[in-house]
Amino acid sequence: MNTRVRSIVTGAAAGIVPLLLLELARILVDAHERDGGATSLWWPIACYIAIGAIVAAAVTAGARDRLMPAVAAGVVIVIVLPTVPSPVAELVPTLPVVPSTFVQQVVAFAVVGAYAFAAIGGRGRGRRR
Repeated sequence: MNTRVRSIVTGAAAGIVPLLLLELARILVDAHERDGGATSLWWPIACYIAIGAIVAAAVTAGARDRLMPAVAAGVVIVIVLPTVPSPVAELVPTLPVVPSTFVQQVVAFAVVGAYAFAAIGGRGRGRRR
């Protein structure tokens, strides 16, 4: 597979999967609140840990390839921006995977920040020349 295509596909996945895990964590917390025996609170924690692992992998990959975290940040912004009350948000169509709570929005924008850092820092971080 072409390197650019692989970076774009991986970046899109790194943008969508954390948002899906955020939604899964919300569903699991709601299920626990409705019926304490339905699920354990450890499952949402596992979702948050998985989000951290995915973001860490994407940031690490950003040291080699800036395109992947840039695409991931763009995907997260396009999905999350309509949830923020602003004039710009009205121009972006709402997509089905949208953070519905303030905490999910905060986590999503933290993910955007990490991906933006990886995209801007990119190749050559930590190397001495």
